[in-house]
Amino acid sequence: MICKICAEVYEDTNNSDLGLCPKHQKLHEDGYIAIIAVNPNTTEAKDQMVDSRHIQRTGRIATMTRNSAQRMFPHCLKENLQASHIFISDELMDQVEELLSYAENSLTNQLEI
Repeated sequence: MICKICAEVYEDTNNSDLGLCPKHQKLHEDGYIAIIAVNPNTTEAKDQMVDSRHIQRTGRIATMTRNSAQRMFPHCLKENLQASHIFISDELMDQVEELLSYAENSLTNQLEI
């Protein structure tokens, strides 16, 4: 099978309907969601929703807790709160990565005090 998030080929030993490799299955079960960047110029969207069959991924993937993602992207998750992933523009991914980096650095600094 091919993982819907990272596109890695894996053997489905769990018979999961989600189509996730073991790494992303575990993250999903632990309450994380994958944020996948796509090229908005070549990805078809209808009502701000993309069909995963018609996307051009950039290769950039971030993960965050589902609760954080619901606050940041409520329009993406309103239909499916248990989604394993969402697609965002590459430009928006720049902002997400900056935010995640800031949060990680802040946490590291707090732990060093």
